[in-house]
Amino acid sequence: MKHNLLKFLFLAICLGCSTVYGQVKIGDSPSQLTPGALLELESSNKGFILPRLPLTSTTNPAPLQSHVKGMSVYNTVTINDVVSGIYYNDGSKWIRMLDSTDIKPSVYRYTLGSTSGAGAIVKASGTGVTMFVNETTQTVTFSVPKGVEILSIRLWETKTDGTSSYGMSSTSANLKVKFVFADATQGTAYTNTVLPIISTVLHYNTINPSYTSTNTGSINASMQFELVGAPAENSFTVVLPLMNPLSVNNAAWTVLLNF
Repeated sequence: MKHNLLKFLFLAICLGCSTVYGQVKIGDSPSQLTPGALLELESSNKGFILPRLPLTSTTNPAPLQSHVKGMSVYNTVTINDVVSGIYYNDGSKWIRMLDSTDIKPSVYRYTLGSTSGAGAIVKASGTGVTMFVNETTQTVTFSVPKGVEILSIRLWETKTDGTSSYGMSSTSANLKVKFVFADATQGTAYTNTVLPIISTVLHYNTINPSYTSTNTGSINASMQFELVGAPAENSFTVVLPLMNPLSVNNAAWTVLLNF
């Protein structure tokens, strides 16, 4: 009888504390409660471990019986569409919490061609753009992988000896810039003017990748150039009226194509 009474008093005290405080704190300084916290953990040398269990897929609640919104676990296996990591449930599926390796840049910037001749700096939504120069036809071709969007291309010519890496001469100073897309719908999406701004800048025989090199003047700045004919399937070509090395006193040039 006395034993049962003690059990009753202990239970009453516990219930009374829960009613009064409504909070639980585990770890250091258990009496220092943070207002608004139902459960608080505090430690200077210990961590919190989520339940570690093997999920089977993002749509399958297993090993839980059903999806529960707000549930968080650490998945320990790689199978189907789940990998090791922390997952939370939105009530209908598991969603993995991202880490720094999952975050990809939205804009990629890389150099193609040669810094001592014909080259280009590409800004695009992805990598894999290639550049090919045909000096005979005075055409530079950029091939764009599927899913990649071109944002801008800065062409340059650094040769100042009276020749041209693009095959241009004193009698023919036009450069054809061709874009070939792995995704045909990209090429045919353009109609009349594809490049809102094409700026041509004369400079000395060095290229500054930061676009801040001292220039000797600006030609054809903020002009628009139309396509050569209609886009054909997955490609289109733009003709740029550039200057050959001889006509500009052997000065190099840079052309910025903004899409």
